[in-house]
Amino acid sequence: MLRDESKLQLATEGTCAFCGKTRREVRALVGAPPAATVVICDECLALCCSILAEQAGVPHDAARNESAADFPNEKLDAILATLAQRPPTKHPHDDRYRCSFCQRPRREVPALVAGPGVFICDSCVGGAVAIVQGRRA
Repeated sequence: MLRDESKLQLATEGTCAFCGKTRREVRALVGAPPAATVVICDECLALCCSILAEQAGVPHDAARNESAADFPNEKLDAILATLAQRPPTKHPHDDRYRCSFCQRPRREVPALVAGPGVFICDSCVGGAVAIVQGRRA
């Protein structure tokens, strides 16, 4: 399974850890329970999808998707499938970098997108997009 949706849910309040926007300024926020102290907005998720598309070498028009709610499912599936085939990159400081949502370290994930002091892995991006699009309650 490419997507790690089990730990994520819609957040009713909070501020996006990547851009600082509040729930009132975006369509949706997604975080990991129980406290959902780190959340990401639908707009930053769309940007993460574009970054992952570039890393995977999957052609993508980033300007067309301002929200993860509008990101094409088949495109995201292709991106995640391509990244899943790659082994995680070994880096001497891998233990310092881990997904802020699922807590998996860099050495265990194919891709990790960085924000200001936060990170999200490719699997959590996929799960969060599915939640924003209403494909998972």
